[in-house]
Amino acid sequence: MCVFVSSHNFCKRRKRYGSLGTQGRQCVSDSMGLEGCTLMCCGRGYTQTQGTVLENCKCQFIWCCQVICKTCTSIKTITRCL
Repeated sequence: MCVFVSSHNFCKRRKRYGSLGTQGRQCVSDSMGLEGCTLMCCGRGYTQTQGTVLENCKCQFIWCCQVICKTCTSIKTITRCL
């Protein structure tokens, strides 16, 4: 005899099952994969915000044991599930 138990909804936060839900998670707006907003946001939609990001760039390896980088500024779009 087989017994089927339905899975809980991973889109919604359910502490009992250890699911944090997908609200507020970062996603990729133009991807059709698992990281894409269409699938990850469970049809709720998403928001996009732009921000300035400082990151290491133009890094150089100096022989034996040193890496020197410059700091570059760029504007990134961050997409999050509603």
